[in-house]
Amino acid sequence: MKNTAASYISSNEVVDMIGHWLSTPENGYLGSGYGYKDKVLATLREEQTTDNEQKIIAKMKTDIPILVDRTVCISWVAGTLNISVTIDGNTSDFQP
Repeated sequence: MKNTAASYISSNEVVDMIGHWLSTPENGYLGSGYGYKDKVLATLREEQTTDNEQKIIAKMKTDIPILVDRTVCISWVAGTLNISVTIDGNTSDFQP
């Protein structure tokens, strides 16, 4: 990784950022599209598809720029309202 501010952010801090993002409704901050809670909750009720995975990951990378150059994967079981997010091989579980 390059010697940038991003190299000083710990993996725990990235996990905290994702948890915050998942718990924030889209447009939850005035003048910002940040967040995705309502859409994630609706999506978690559906079967996982490549299309809905990619939509969530794209929005996550837009709102949390530190993820842009990282490998991000997500998974869930429909109806459980639990989501697993894997960043560069490290997995964390969330309940938005």
